[in-house]
Amino acid sequence: MSRRFDVRKARVGRPIRPNAGIERAYRARLMALIDDMYASLHWWLLAEYKRQLPRIREYDRAQDGRPWIVRAVRRMGGRMGFDASPAVDMRRALRRRYRQWQRTFDDRAGNIASWFVDQSVRAATASVSGSVAKAVGAKSASLGVEWQMTRAMNNAVQSIVAENVALIKSLPTHDFLELEGLFMRAVRTGYDAGRLTEELERRYDITTDRARFICRDQLAKATESLTRVRMQEIGIEEAVWVHTGVGRTFRGTHVHMNGQRFRLDKGMFDSAVGRYVQPGELPNCHCTKAPVIPGMAAPTVPDKEVVA
Repeated sequence: MSRRFDVRKARVGRPIRPNAGIERAYRARLMALIDDMYASLHWWLLAEYKRQLPRIREYDRAQDGRPWIVRAVRRMGGRMGFDASPAVDMRRALRRRYRQWQRTFDDRAGNIASWFVDQSVRAATASVSGSVAKAVGAKSASLGVEWQMTRAMNNAVQSIVAENVALIKSLPTHDFLELEGLFMRAVRTGYDAGRLTEELERRYDITTDRARFICRDQLAKATESLTRVRMQEIGIEEAVWVHTGVGRTFRGTHVHMNGQRFRLDKGMFDSAVGRYVQPGELPNCHCTKAPVIPGMAAPTVPDKEVVA
């Protein structure tokens, strides 16, 4: 049963917060890839579209006055019109660019995700050390904790890397599905190049918003998971839920959780989702936690748990 925190009965560290510098650096890496991709798309696909535009308009003029052309194309099953049409040529150009940029994102995803997790581990370790030291009135360096890559920490690290690799790789996949629909509509309606440029810019804004969300959300999740493991490694079993109030919206259930103690291995029950959750686990959750220090001692991590 969750209970309200009473400062007279427990020693509580300062709240753990995601490192804003890591979020900015992660976002910069993703934005650089996205900017390069859209610069390439703008150049190559608009050039191809401008090349196809006279054919698109000629097709429209021919079909407007000659409905028999439409019937003939349908009878021929595509042999007459679809094998060499603006739509087919645009789709081929788009898929060439997709293969190029999917390879680029695939090649870069592993390095970016590994960098992100390495930085997150360092920040999580420092945050827990600082929080505990503040609570017990000591310096972080004097806690006597030899932080190591335990099995639990390695498991958390590998899961975060895998999730972020998948998310980074998904950026061009998601984009090109939308872009194919955009260009096919342009071919059907004969957009001018200016209108298509505006549509590309809107698509770019959507993609960058998604990248920002990935960076913010993944940092919150990584911070929660890694700090929880570090706390458990030194014998901390409970924390206090801290509702930060950051963001445009907030969950009423999380406001109610503010100041309540919970077990790290369980989390707190969120009636809005019908399950136990950790601070920062749900999308756009900016909540965090403060460790409840059971005593002055800060034991080192047992050597037998260390991952070789």
